[in-house]
Amino acid sequence: MTTTSSISVGTRLPALVRQPDATQLFVYSAAAWNAHRIHIHREQARAEGHRDLVVQGSLQGAWLADLAASWAGEHGQVRRVYFRNTGTAYVDEKLTVSGEVTAVRTLPDGCTEAELALQVAGPDGVTAKGGATVVLPPGERR
Repeated sequence: MTTTSSISVGTRLPALVRQPDATQLFVYSAAAWNAHRIHIHREQARAEGHRDLVVQGSLQGAWLADLAASWAGEHGQVRRVYFRNTGTAYVDEKLTVSGEVTAVRTLPDGCTEAELALQVAGPDGVTAKGGATVVLPPGERR
């Protein structure tokens, strides 16, 4: 079966840059009911061996899902997102959320299913890795 999609293995997603500040970490902790003080109190973060406030792992996962959803567009669907933290990200550091297509197939209904490899990276290297499955309508181009 052929597809009119221009998506292929190796296609890179437009990267997102995030630089969370202390206020964003506080608000996210409050919204997520995350009471671990390393995200909101510098003294506690340093007492636990960190150089500054720690960016929540779940916030990084949300950024990965956001990248997949923005790439899928208004008519696409994110069917699955998964991730794991692989390092520590710190407040006020520039973090790059990136991804690429690792597999593509045409579904029986003509939609295109793409598997994505996703990651968050900062000054100390990759801090979160994951992936997503995205389905795009027939003829959708990226």
